[in-house]
Amino acid sequence: MTEMKKSKNLIPVRGVVLILLLMIAAIIGIAAGSEGREKKRRCSETVHAKIVRVEKDTDLEMRGGGKTYFTPCFAYTCNGTAYQVRGHVSSEKETAYQVGELVLLKVNPQQPEEFIDPCETHESGFMIFLAAAAAGLFVCYLIFSAVDSVRSAVHSADGDF
Repeated sequence: MTEMKKSKNLIPVRGVVLILLLMIAAIIGIAAGSEGREKKRRCSETVHAKIVRVEKDTDLEMRGGGKTYFTPCFAYTCNGTAYQVRGHVSSEKETAYQVGELVLLKVNPQQPEEFIDPCETHESGFMIFLAAAAAGLFVCYLIFSAVDSVRSAVHSADGDF
């Protein structure tokens, strides 16, 4: 009777690759989340801003002729200096932003050109989710690997009798 030798590796190569990918995703998620929190900390001053124009951009690389996006430009005063900045968030709806509309912005008093757009959804929430999902998948992989190792040990022990 020929006995097949099982690999003694507890974690196969594909497992190592999966672990590395999950760790990279977790690190990216944590880093992006901390950048969002840091920006919130820096942008501590609230200013009244006005949408002074809405810029229209067309992405021609999209299939089907491209998509058009509308991005607001804000005007505000901080530390006695007037600023005009382009928003960080665009919309496909032309009516999403109205010229003359008043909004509240959070700006960095040290660098007033840095601000938090009122329409930003803060990707940091998604990145924290990504990090948590990666960590959860990693734990699941470890559990399944441990279960598989126990099964292999039980089957090996059964064959010894």
